[in-house]
Amino acid sequence: MLQESPFLPLSDSTKRAMKETERHLKELGYKVVPFFLTDEVWDQGRDYMYAVLSNGYLDGTIRDLESEGETLMENSKLAVALFKSGPIARGLINFALKYLMNRGRVQKATRMFRKMSEREYEQVLKKRHDFIHQVSQKWQKSNLSALIAPVFPHCAFKREHADELSSLLEYTFIWNVLNFPCGVLPITRVEPEE
Repeated sequence: MLQESPFLPLSDSTKRAMKETERHLKELGYKVVPFFLTDEVWDQGRDYMYAVLSNGYLDGTIRDLESEGETLMENSKLAVALFKSGPIARGLINFALKYLMNRGRVQKATRMFRKMSEREYEQVLKKRHDFIHQVSQKWQKSNLSALIAPVFPHCAFKREHADELSSLLEYTFIWNVLNFPCGVLPITRVEPEE
C-alpha cells in the first residue's frame, strides 16, 4: 500500500478509502504491506513529468486548443505563461511565488516546467530511464504483486474548484513517468462530513 506523499497529503475521505481497501484485501487473504517512496523519488517523478510535458507535448497542445478556440482554465493559463517566460521573467516569477505569495511548494514543483535545449532534454530523459530502473528494482525487491495507491489526494472535486485542484496530480504523475500500468476502482463514497 503506497504511503502518502509528504508534498501532497491525502484528505480524510481518501485515507478512509485506502484503509477500507486494505481491510477488504486482508479479508480476502492478501498480505498488505506499506510501500514508501522517498521525498527524492516523489520530487524526481514530478520533475521528469513536467520536463516531458513542457518539452514533448505542451507546444502542440496549446496550438491545438488555440486553433479550436477553446478557453484555457485559469491554472492552465498560468502554466502556459510560466512555460513561455524567459529566464529573467521566470526568475521574477519564482521569487514572487516563493517569497511574496508564500507558494514555495508551487515554485519547487514547477522548476522543470520549462523549455530545454535538445541536449539538456536528452540528459533528462536518460536520467528518467535510470529513475525507472531504480523504482522498478525497489518494487521487485519488495516482492509486490500490485500496489494500492490513490489517484488523487481527495475525492472528485466540484467544477468550481477545478482551477485550483486540477493540477494536484502527484499520485498519477509517478505512474506516467515510470510507464507502470495502473487502473482505478471505486471503493466507497465520500461521507457528508468529509
